[in-house]
Amino acid sequence: EYSLLDIGPGNGRALAPSLLHCVRTPTRVALIEPCQEMLTQCEETLRDRDIQVQSFNQSVETFIDSGSISPSSTPILCLSSLLFSFLLFSL
Repeated sequence: EYSLLDIGPGNGRALAPSLLHCVRTPTRVALIEPCQEMLTQCEETLRDRDIQVQSFNQSVETFIDSGSISPSSTPILCLSSLLFSFLLFSL
C-alpha cells in the first residue's frame, strides 16, 4: 500500500519541494515514469528524505495491467507533481 502514487514524476524537481510542505508527508511513494533517465534523477532527488520509494520504469498502462497496486489502497493518485502541489496547498 502506498500513500502517494505519482504518475509521471519526471526528474522530481516539482515533487520534492511539494513533499517538504505537506501537512502529512507520505511514507511510501510509488513513482511511475517511462523515461529511465528522469526516473533515476527523481530517485536521487528523493533519496535523502525519510520516504520509502518504489520506482516503476514503465508506462501507466503497463503498470495498471501488471496489477502492482490496487486503486482502493492508494488514497492519493497524482497525475503530475504540479497537480500534487495544487492539492497540497488547497487542503
